[in-house]
Amino acid sequence: MRVLVKAYAQAAEALPAGDWQQGVEVELPAGATVGDLRARLGLRPQAVQVVLVNGVAARPSTPLKDGDRVAVFPLVGGGRAPSRTLQAGRRPPARRLPPYRMASTPPR
Repeated sequence: MRVLVKAYAQAAEALPAGDWQQGVEVELPAGATVGDLRARLGLRPQAVQVVLVNGVAARPSTPLKDGDRVAVFPLVGGGRAPSRTLQAGRRPPARRLPPYRMASTPPR
């Protein structure tokens, strides 16, 4: 069976030469799983954290079918560093929100 594999960021860098962002067809035996695909491509578990099969998150035990589209992503990080209050284990003070007001509806 053949599956189309797309890989992004560092996951693509860990793979053999190919245009992984556009997609590369990979030949696998019938009944292969996501874990089998990882092994076939030589991907270490640390290199790939998220695998989608046809747009749905998949585990290593997820079976693949002929024509499936597989997307491979590395661990993604980012965002804001935690505040010192959270680092110290204290709860930040509650913020007072303005009262909610219903928007007036225009006359008919």
